[in-house]
Amino acid sequence: MTKPKPMDYRMPVIVREGGWSIWIYLNDHAPPHVHVRRRGGTNIKILLPSADKPVEIVNWKKVDSRQVLVAARLVIANASLLINAWERIHGLSADHR
Repeated sequence: MTKPKPMDYRMPVIVREGGWSIWIYLNDHAPPHVHVRRRGGTNIKILLPSADKPVEIVNWKKVDSRQVLVAARLVIANASLLINAWERIHGLSADHR
């Protein structure tokens, strides 16, 4: 029998598009952000936009800069959905940056 995963590791995928996935960990921390990954690729962490700040790419180790740009554009295109998901999951406003 396998041990269930702690809640920290659960991560609902909010968006799947063109081989990319965007998810939010259920037990994550502020500031509001998402994790983006292309199939078989490395995780890119991007802060969600707020009223006075654009998206901010904060972690993109070993990722081609063109892929980082595609990931950022995907977050921008789905910003409203992602902000609503963050607020629903964590109860914090995305303006809490």
